[in-house]
Amino acid sequence: LLDIVTIILVYLLKSFAGSPVSVPDPTVKLPSSTAQLVPEEASTITITETKIVVNDKAVAEINDGTVDPNDKRDGPQGFFITPLYDALVDAADNEKKIAQYNPAQTFKGIAILIADKRIPYRLISEVMYTAGQAEFGSFKFAVIKKE
Repeated sequence: LLDIVTIILVYLLKSFAGSPVSVPDPTVKLPSSTAQLVPEEASTITITETKIVVNDKAVAEINDGTVDPNDKRDGPQGFFITPLYDALVDAADNEKKIAQYNPAQTFKGIAILIADKRIPYRLISEVMYTAGQAEFGSFKFAVIKKE
């Protein structure tokens, strides 16, 4: 009986073990790559054609490939997106609190960037700049693996 329970437990663990990266919006079209790295757990920043999402929570709206100038600290030409910064500071604080109680989970300042391939480079630069200001200085880009 113990063997059966063990087999069921292993099956369930393998069934529920998934990728740490999930694309919350089915309309997002990721770029393709020949990358072989396996994604790791980190805070995710998703940029769709209509919004910026941090860890499955929408933080800023996008219209015609730009963020509303009212959401930027320095106006329309600025790179600093205030609501994104606030959400990322909260995510960093959360990861640091987890690291206090679990030495295996350290805060590395890594963010996974899930960006639609149609997003303008300027917007990606703004998101990366803002994330850098919130202590996320390393980025991993989510892509679709080419076969």
